[in-house]
Amino acid sequence: MRILPTLALLALMDSSSFGTFDIPILMLVQRRVRAAAVLAYLGALAAFYWCLGMALVFGARGLVDAGQHLARLRAFAVGELVLGAALILGSLFMSQKRATAKKEARLASGAPPTLMQRWQARLVGERASIGAVAGIAVGVGALEAASMLPFLGAMTMVLNAHWPLGLAAAVLAGYVLLMVTPPIVMLLLRVFLGPRIENRLARVYSWMESHSTVIFAWVLRAVGVFLLWDAGHRLHWWR
Repeated sequence: MRILPTLALLALMDSSSFGTFDIPILMLVQRRVRAAAVLAYLGALAAFYWCLGMALVFGARGLVDAGQHLARLRAFAVGELVLGAALILGSLFMSQKRATAKKEARLASGAPPTLMQRWQARLVGERASIGAVAGIAVGVGALEAASMLPFLGAMTMVLNAHWPLGLAAAVLAGYVLLMVTPPIVMLLLRVFLGPRIENRLARVYSWMESHSTVIFAWVLRAVGVFLLWDAGHRLHWWR
């Protein structure tokens, strides 16, 4: 149970991703907010990640013994050290200006909208049904799952904890619930405060959109630092 605070921190890091933050904010800055659609989106996204987490944790149980043997090898710690350093160094070369320039060039060239842009249009359009919103949530989760490094790290921690099925399922449920808590709080503020919070949410969305590369870079650095710390522990640099 000592890993629960770390899992909570990782869940909050996951709450800043495109699917768990940017899209809900986009739905909340519309003139007419459909609370049921927002909740359907967040519920489907949380359910997807819970199912994915259960599949990763219990589907990998058969590999645990081999994984534990590998984790004791010095080569594993060295590889972890190299990966952590690579993530940190790679994040230092991520430029928001280059990402923004690339996006502007795409718009100027008249390129067709991306899959994510088409999905965003369906989320906030008049024809956005609950079923369509839930389906898009699952699609978004499937597309960005591989880049959700905090989530993947959290699943590794749950796997290594060797918890029974019921406890692991409950912890994963708490994880995904915490992951979608920030947008749920913002939904409540939008519903009860109305126009008084609308402009602030719009500014938050604009800031997140213009700093998405920087935010992702900081997530990479955090994961890199964690890997370096764990590698140092395995190499007995500190205890």
